[in-house]
Amino acid sequence: MPIELDPEGHETKALLAYLGPLRGLRLLEIGCGDGRLTWRYARLAARVVGIDPHRGKIARARQDRPLKLRRKVTFQPLELEQYAEFWARRPRPRPFDRAILAWPLRQIPAEGMLYALKTIRSLLRPGGLLVDIHPTGDPPPIELLCDGQRHLLGYLQETDNFIEYGQADVALSKADKRGLFAPDWQGTYPFASYFDTAAALRQWLAEYWGDAIFDPAIEARQQALLADQPPASPPRVILREQVRITRLVAQ
Repeated sequence: MPIELDPEGHETKALLAYLGPLRGLRLLEIGCGDGRLTWRYARLAARVVGIDPHRGKIARARQDRPLKLRRKVTFQPLELEQYAEFWARRPRPRPFDRAILAWPLRQIPAEGMLYALKTIRSLLRPGGLLVDIHPTGDPPPIELLCDGQRHLLGYLQETDNFIEYGQADVALSKADKRGLFAPDWQGTYPFASYFDTAAALRQWLAEYWGDAIFDPAIEARQQALLADQPPASPPRVILREQVRITRLVAQ
């Protein structure tokens, strides 16, 4: 079976609720990657711009862009600061109504997080909304789902002990204190990723989660459980994260 990211749809439900009505609005998605999130809301908006510095991911987003969305959705292989400079040079730059910061704030060095939020504020109209999404920082459990039974295999760790998530929360608080954004709504939702085996999860982490620490004992536990209880249906390995979502109003 293929890798499944949030098949329950918790992320889509939360994102659409926090974005609010999108008809006639312009959206900027920072860190859009291959468009995984973009397709979940783009049909509802008037205009969407997705930016990401990874050219390979932008190429996939452009390739996967549905024909009916090609006039309203564009992707640019640019860093946030590069795009802000490009946007400011336009003859009559139009500010965005919404901005989505989907997980990339945690990838910015701590000293640059507040500057990134200041840059985003410059791209939004007063009263526009920023929706920030990043994990809570709690080590996510890894489970084996086998014939309806869930077995804990272990926990994912990071080389820096998830420090960047707390730093992202601090940056959002500073943005509030400096009058850039006012927090409006905050909550959490579960995000589950499904894999055929622990080895498939390990390979995915190596590509998409550079500072992840994957304990080899997790694979050994999976193999031992399946040896003791041969499954009647294909088992799945699940990485379960808790994600914090925050809506802020541009001041």
